[in-house]
Amino acid sequence: MTDLTKLAHELGEAIEACEEFKKYNEAKALQETDSELQMFIGEYNLRRMQLMTELQKDSAEQDEKAMNTMRDQMNAAYEKVTTHPVMKQFSEASEALQELVNSVYQIINFHVTGEEPHSCGGNCSSCGGCH
Repeated sequence: MTDLTKLAHELGEAIEACEEFKKYNEAKALQETDSELQMFIGEYNLRRMQLMTELQKDSAEQDEKAMNTMRDQMNAAYEKVTTHPVMKQFSEASEALQELVNSVYQIINFHVTGEEPHSCGGNCSSCGGCH
């Protein structure tokens, strides 16, 4: 194992030991075992599959009213999933871990490519980096 590979393993272990990773794993375990949330996820998946089945039909066979009802039901099920407290906790923990990993990647990328890490806020008037 090269020194660089060894450092990469140490970095991975350091990430595994950080608070963001621990919170992510705790939230993931809770999300996977919460019966109410899993029921909502199952309902959403069922509604999505029903809509996809209808959308795969020939356009002449599609029932527009039924598709709108299915779409509404799917959206309502999605809302139940995304607003569930356990899913919110999981999403927040996942985002925090992803931000940490992205910042580590940006640092490594800077040292490999020389490109400064940046974040785009979408307002190009104050940015000269994309042109």
